[in-house]
Amino acid sequence: MNLQEKIIAIANYHGLENQLTKLSEEGAELAAATLKGLGLLLKEHKCSNPKKLERIRRKKKLAEEKAKEEVADVLLVARQIEYLMLSEPKFEKKITDLMQQKAEREISRIKEDEQCI
Repeated sequence: MNLQEKIIAIANYHGLENQLTKLSEEGAELAAATLKGLGLLLKEHKCSNPKKLERIRRKKKLAEEKAKEEVADVLLVARQIEYLMLSEPKFEKKITDLMQQKAEREISRIKEDEQCI
């Protein structure tokens, strides 16, 4: 079974409602892992003790790996939702419309930033 087939099998088993909840969980775990890495990065910059610095760097490396795992979890569930939306046309249209608006807003911000340079 390839990855797409696994995504479909998992999505069909759990359904849209459950996977929307799961995405919230995974997003929170990603946020926590990312913030932990950021906190360790700040500690690393402030630390001058070589032994403590080495310990911080090891922890930071572990936090970075954890964040990568959480990105994988978020993408896996998001792709399930993307697949499941195909059977919910109104939901899919609403999400697509919102994505379009958000993308347009970000493109506008980028253009504004480029004018400041």
